[in-house]
Amino acid sequence: MTSELKVDKITPASGTSGTFGDSGDTFQVPSGVTLDIASSATLDATGATVTGIEANLVKISSGNWASGTDTLTFSGVFDGTYKTYLFYLNNIYASSDYRVSVQFERGGSFVTSGYYYACQGLANGNVTQVDSSSSSSRMVTNAANAHGGAAAKTYSLAMNIFDPYNSTSYTQISGKSSMWLASDATGFSDFVGLDPSAASVTGFRIDCGSGNIGANAPYLFYGLKS
Repeated sequence: MTSELKVDKITPASGTSGTFGDSGDTFQVPSGVTLDIASSATLDATGATVTGIEANLVKISSGNWASGTDTLTFSGVFDGTYKTYLFYLNNIYASSDYRVSVQFERGGSFVTSGYYYACQGLANGNVTQVDSSSSSSRMVTNAANAHGGAAAKTYSLAMNIFDPYNSTSYTQISGKSSMWLASDATGFSDFVGLDPSAASVTGFRIDCGSGNIGANAPYLFYGLKS
């Protein structure tokens, strides 16, 4: 039995694939050794269990808000695993002018009243836009209407959701939206919102409040480790 193998290169005897060891074997890279993977190479860990590598930003899901629908729903996605969630949504357009809004899920159903929200926006020409409510059916994310009916004039969103599963505090959202406005100007809004109920939130949904969206709108949804 050879206890040490010294070679400059290992190449498969036939074909282009090779195997190190058998099931249950362990290969160790000792301290001081560098495992250098070339920039054009691929490290494929599909289906494997990866341990010891910490990532603070964990992707929960990604996909599209489907064209021809009016609501994007995430039910049962909060369970206390993370304190903060990040959500990104891009390139929405609807059939007519619209506001994009958020509602929370509590106790297996979506809450449709009692929300607080505030938005402050800015458009071309330093035009300020403000919208707020202390008793709304939803939390609005753009202070003025986004332009509807034109595929090139879209809306995008970046949103934080804070500690939704905590049953002793109000769940809050905050973020920024950017869009082509119904006034035919470019603009953005900063927004905050909350559900004034100290109860666990288990999910959320987003709607454009003005018919269906006109094309698939991609989203990314992340949990942030403490």
